[in-house]
Amino acid sequence: MPSTNTKNYDINYTIKSVERLKFDFTALELLNIENLDLEKIDVKFQQSFSLKEDIKIISIDLGTLFTYEEEVKLVEFRIRINYFINEFNLVTNKRDTNKLQILNQIMIHLVGLTLSTSRGMLASYLIDTDYKNIFIPILQEQDIRAFFLPDFPKLK
Repeated sequence: MPSTNTKNYDINYTIKSVERLKFDFTALELLNIENLDLEKIDVKFQQSFSLKEDIKIISIDLGTLFTYEEEVKLVEFRIRINYFINEFNLVTNKRDTNKLQILNQIMIHLVGLTLSTSRGMLASYLIDTDYKNIFIPILQEQDIRAFFLPDFPKLK
């Protein structure tokens, strides 16, 4: 079981399940695009998180949308990964009676894993298509924080 060190705790986790929620693409000939200029491709992300305290699960849904010249939809891909967190009580705290919050270090780590898994899955789906050279970008920790977790406090 992999682990990450958070606030001097060794947190053990595993991927419980991976689910492809959506995979769509449109062939270039249907879009009347002869030569795909990779410089004109934009990528947007959409994510959501859920916590299931009773079964120690953190779920991350990650959607990726590739567009061309900002308006033509090329590829849309969305997955859900459920992470089982063995030491769930060490990575969460209750700030009030209705909200369960998770430590930002573990969330940055899990979002990074979700991005990497998405990147590999999408590359395998696109290998024999017009989009075989389109990849989800590799992001640094500060980029993951800025794009996916802007409301989390900064690491100390």
